[in-house]
Amino acid sequence: MNLLFFREFYLKVLLSAWLVIVAMLAMQLSLNVLKFKSLVGQATASQMQVVGSTIEASVLRAEQVGLAIEEIVGLQPLIEREVEKDPTISRIIVVSPTGRPLVQSDAEGLPEGDRAAVLRRIFSVSEQESAIDRGDWIYSGRTLLDSSGIVMGAVILMARSDVAMAATATVRGNLLDNYGLIFGLVAAALIPLVVYMFRDVGAIYGLLQQAPLHGTVTGTHTGEAGMLARDLEAGNAEYAQAESDLSTMQEATR
Repeated sequence: MNLLFFREFYLKVLLSAWLVIVAMLAMQLSLNVLKFKSLVGQATASQMQVVGSTIEASVLRAEQVGLAIEEIVGLQPLIEREVEKDPTISRIIVVSPTGRPLVQSDAEGLPEGDRAAVLRRIFSVSEQESAIDRGDWIYSGRTLLDSSGIVMGAVILMARSDVAMAATATVRGNLLDNYGLIFGLVAAALIPLVVYMFRDVGAIYGLLQQAPLHGTVTGTHTGEAGMLARDLEAGNAEYAQAESDLSTMQEATR
């Protein structure tokens, strides 16, 4: 097959196939990055729950001797130490069942834009632990239950979503390299595959290039090319006969 005859045709087919592959790989890349980001957020929230359980243990010990959360003298220094000790955690807030801050590691507390959603999430779920990603912040909540099982507040731990950005960027770069390699291999494999799949079209096109407009088709052809050659020969014969009949009619009318 002469590729010069079909270079434009092959190029269009290959470009269409490559665009489909690129779109599929881009979609898969986006889904994998989003999934990994979600997993990193969950891992960060689980890591903060370890600190939350430490604060819960201190609150429960004070509750057993009849102290309310805001009456625990060592709670404020405790949460400040935990924030300093764990670089992942930016803020710790202990709130009442109504969402009123009781103790917090700094003066800022919960961002107003996230406050309602975070409190609703923490106090509405049946599990004691909860996590929520609000874009700029990752929240990990832990409800505090007294000895009777009644909710007496919650511990809210906050981490900036930037802590997951570095890991996500690394994974995104690795995925881009892998998907680039996959695209290169598949794109290269498509070239001989397309040529092989359209070999019959090339044979027919070459036959059409060699066939005269009218007269007898010369040469020996087999298969589909042979059938086409016979059809062309029959068509050329009918065309020649029509030309002859037209000439005879024109001579007769003079």
